[in-house]
Amino acid sequence: MAHGRIVSTIAAALLAAAFPAAAQQAQAPALYKIGYVDTERVLRDSRSSRQVQKGLDDEFTRRAQEIDAGPPAEKERRKAALADEMNMKREISLKEFVDKANDVLRRLAEAEKFDAVFFEAAYASTRIDLTDKVIKALDGGR
Repeated sequence: MAHGRIVSTIAAALLAAAFPAAAQQAQAPALYKIGYVDTERVLRDSRSSRQVQKGLDDEFTRRAQEIDAGPPAEKERRKAALADEMNMKREISLKEFVDKANDVLRRLAEAEKFDAVFFEAAYASTRIDLTDKVIKALDGGR
C-alpha cells in the first residue's frame, strides 16, 4: 500500500517537472471577468429609448388624426400605408438604438477590462449585472 503511494507521488512529481505550465494551471484556474446586461430592461428603462418611442408614437398619432380628418374613401388605404411606414420606422429606430447600446457596452467592457458580457442567462448575480451602468451611459450620465 505504501509502495503505491510512493509511485503515485513520484509520478506526480515527474509530470509536474515535465509540464510545469500544465501543473500550474491545474493548481490555479484562470479568472475571467464577466458581466451581464438585461436588454429588455435597457429598452424599457432608459430615457433615450423612451424618447425614441414617444417620438414615434407622437408622429403616428398626429398622422393618424390627419388621415381621420380626410375623405372617408381613402382612410383604410392610408391607414394601412401609415401602419407599414411606422413599423419600418420602429425597426430602423430599434436597430439604431441597439447599435448605440452595443457601442456603449463595448466601451464600458473595454474600459473595465471585461472578458465577456452576456445578454441572456438562466441566472446572473447582481454582482455582474451591468444593466444600470449601460442605462446611465446611454442616457448621458457617463
